[in-house]
Amino acid sequence: MQTKEVIPLRIDGVFRVVSKPLKDSKRIFKLYRSETIFPYRVKLKSLKVSKKPLIFKELVSKLKFTKDKRLSSGYLRRAIIQIGERDYNLIIEETDIGGV
Repeated sequence: MQTKEVIPLRIDGVFRVVSKPLKDSKRIFKLYRSETIFPYRVKLKSLKVSKKPLIFKELVSKLKFTKDKRLSSGYLRRAIIQIGERDYNLIIEETDIGGV
């Protein structure tokens, strides 16, 4: 039996949306469920990419957009989310991303 490595939820960088929303049915991610497509997309521009990703679980207690701390991973399962300036600044401070 082959076991799959569990990769913790993490923050890898800061990105800017550079397109209007679009819909595409082409599969772009290899996931544990092959039928998952994520058809609603935007194009991103990388502003800063972290050398060492920030493990999301370590930051949850400090973030305001994660209302239910016990179910915090659900907030990131939406692929793209908008967060407030306070949480943005906290993430920047906690990573090696630096001033963006």
